[in-house]
Amino acid sequence: MKKVFSLLAVLALVSMVSSSVFAAAFATKAARAIFTAAAIQFDVDLYRWGGSGSYETGQAAATQINFEASDVTLGSTSDSPSISKDFALITSNLNQQPANTVVYVYTDNKNNTSDFVAVSSDASTGFNGLVRKGQSAAYVKGDYAPIITKCVAVSSANANYNTTNGPRDAVFNNDEQWQGDRWLADKSTTGFDDADNIIGKGGVGGGIWIGKDGSDWFSTEKVVMFFKAVFNSVNGGDEYGTDTIKFNTVVE
Repeated sequence: MKKVFSLLAVLALVSMVSSSVFAAAFATKAARAIFTAAAIQFDVDLYRWGGSGSYETGQAAATQINFEASDVTLGSTSDSPSISKDFALITSNLNQQPANTVVYVYTDNKNNTSDFVAVSSDASTGFNGLVRKGQSAAYVKGDYAPIITKCVAVSSANANYNTTNGPRDAVFNNDEQWQGDRWLADKSTTGFDDADNIIGKGGVGGGIWIGKDGSDWFSTEKVVMFFKAVFNSVNGGDEYGTDTIKFNTVVE
């Protein structure tokens, strides 16, 4: 039996294809969210890369995640990825928690309260990421823009990704450490709660998963989370969004 002992809605994303920037509003009034239930520390701070310096200090606090509209080719049936300059700095003490402590990260687009609600009746469809506004019940390609994450130790981010464009640097964009099969899952999708949704674990050596596919190793230090949205079959005037990205901690 799984015991859910804390639930945190962290990020709300809203993106608009017709504008020069896909804007994403933060779910809380401040760009900081903390949960400490059951003595777990899991701090999430949102910042925007300013072009130089450290990912841990000196960057401006952000209140939204931005995806660049210039990355998207309208009408194309090929994937158009967009990497945000906004990033989350995560600090946790998962290594001090029981080994059966697990943190999941996901969206819940069937239960959104905004205009961006997943309405398709096909539960096997990936409802994850951003939802296209005004979709019909019949699933159509382009109804969703999945989000993929990359987590790296803050020391690695400071050493390797401190160029002017930071997360959007060409080398970083092609880095194999993007977590290829770790798209943000959605709570309403068949198979939710499986291993693909796990972002961290407790126990000795535990922490936030970093590295390709999240399978390389754990980190007990601060971790930087980057965001990439993948758009496909987008038309001018389309709007995409989601209420929240949630981190859910359970004891399995």
